Amino acid sequence: MVRFFSLLFFILLFNSPLFAQIEGYQWPVTVSKHLSGTFGETRSAHYHSGLDIKTWGREGYPVYASKNGYLSRVAITARGYGRVLYLKHEDGYTTVYAHLQRFRKDIQDYVDSIRVHSHTFEIELYPDSALFNFKQGELIGFTGSTGIGPPHLHFEIRDSLQQPLNALQAGFNIKDDIPPTISALLIIPESPKSRINGSAYPGIYYPEDRRADTLNFGLIKANELVGITISAFDGANQVTNKYAPYTITLRQSSDTLFHETIDSFNFEEANTMFLDRIAAYGASRRSFQPLYKKDGPDIPFYDKVKNKGLITPTTDTTGYEIITTDFFGNTRISTFQMIAGTDETDITKEIKSNPRNWYWRNNWTALSKDSVLDIRGTFAGYWDDKFQQQLLHVDSTYFHTARINPDNFTSFYTPDKDLFVRFKPHTFFDTLTVALNHRIEEHYPIIEILPDDQPALKAIELQFYLGEHFEKDKNYRLFRLDRSRNRLSYVDSKLIGRTIHGYPSGTGEFAVIADDAPPVTYFPALLETDYGEWKVVMRVEDELSGIDFKRSEIQVNGIRGITEYDFEEDLLIYLHPGFKPTSGKSLEVQVIVTDHAGNSVFRTYQL
Repeated sequence: MVRFFSLLFFILLFNSPLFAQIEGYQWPVTVSKHLSGTFGETRSAHYHSGLDIKTWGREGYPVYASKNGYLSRVAITARGYGRVLYLKHEDGYTTVYAHLQRFRKDIQDYVDSIRVHSHTFEIELYPDSALFNFKQGELIGFTGSTGIGPPHLHFEIRDSLQQPLNALQAGFNIKDDIPPTISALLIIPESPKSRINGSAYPGIYYPEDRRADTLNFGLIKANELVGITISAFDGANQVTNKYAPYTITLRQSSDTLFHETIDSFNFEEANTMFLDRIAAYGASRRSFQPLYKKDGPDIPFYDKVKNKGLITPTTDTTGYEIITTDFFGNTRISTFQMIAGTDETDITKEIKSNPRNWYWRNNWTALSKDSVLDIRGTFAGYWDDKFQQQLLHVDSTYFHTARINPDNFTSFYTPDKDLFVRFKPHTFFDTLTVALNHRIEEHYPIIEILPDDQPALKAIELQFYLGEHFEKDKNYRLFRLDRSRNRLSYVDSKLIGRTIHGYPSGTGEFAVIADDAPPVTYFPALLETDYGEWKVVMRVEDELSGIDFKRSEIQVNGIRGITEYDFEEDLLIYLHPGFKPTSGKSLEVQVIVTDHAGNSVFRTYQL
């Protein structure tokens, strides 16, 4: 009974939604009160700033103003929000409605009148506050799937500083009596001497009974300093979508080591997502959330972190609780026990494995489960005093390592001068060691920057001299190589002389490949939408560098309109206000399509 009231007090203390802050807002659609995504979830490079409202795979449902206000901003982008409206309200807050199929007709006409004059697909406008005013519940647009993702409505509430808030604080009634759950724990070694069940690698643990109300992850043996990370998700009634928990707490007895509440953040803090999610060793998906503070900037959701939230196991078995709660108060408790192990730690200076297989940390790396290497200074290999870098020879491959200080410019060449890499200040959150190598693989130059998949806050500058591998009239570009998915993705790059200049957004493995093939176009189609708009739609493909829609264009009967691009469906779309084909008369469609490597194709079709 004492434990019950203690837990109840804890939940009330940390989980009282501040409804008074956001009052008088109306749910923006009538099609659904179900969510496909919640506030604060992690996306590819940022936190999710709103609620994703399900539209059951369909488009065209009416969207209504959530509160009295005026249109303060309207935008159309190929990616991201797609078609999006921003309404400013009397309380100083702003609501955002994204991925719309189309705007209300008067707004759409206003936007298209400007776009057709400049022949621009993407646009951002800030109308005068007197131009478009709305009453609560008044139609403003229609749901769609523009930008990214399947059909849904992305809905936000932002404060007067344009800081996104958890819109559930407005008191929307969503049916949910399902508590969050934790599918796995990942225990992270946080010092070179740390061991998890005898290994220098992270250890993963699963609940003993996944169906239990209280999940128990058993006894964990660990040495030295460790951090707890969890793979957690929430659910709701009548849907199968998985969400982020609203609050997460790590406790040892009555002592709270870590607590977070997902209520708001600043867009300038969005890139801290890279610190707030990590991948298991050998995996690429960042599915685990640390319950401790990592080195770097503060995470916006952390309310309390004691001693960084890290744990030093003792020889006495100690019990811990992880409390996960959703916004509606549904709560689950998960438990584990921890005790110090007796394993010895080998701190070595001898390289015993290829750096591609290391478990990289900022200051040290695990070469194997039994051996750890300090990488803050000189270690095995040859120290090049001229270039201030370490030269390693492992498995017939040379690796060049250097220490990156986030406060300074750091540049270094490989000794053959073929590869140059420069890191600007604050490219990474913290100091770390990187390793470079380049080689020829199946006639293609391959460049590696390790550790793999380290996100960069600023683009890395990379230059590679092709030398004898250069062939005249070849259109070389840089591509990120994802071997796990057998996929290439284009990296912003250009060829100057015989040197490829690339600007990747993170570390990894890259290939220099010639892209000499123009895009492929398919016969266009004339399409009338169910809301009476005529379009010419054409499928286009480019296997390597991808379509550059800003340099692609469609004309119909010699009239240039608005050329849009749907990158998920590989479609170029011709729009023009008032465009309507005449029955019995053919249309001449002229198309020029260009890829990111500058290859173009010109075609003429008769419809």
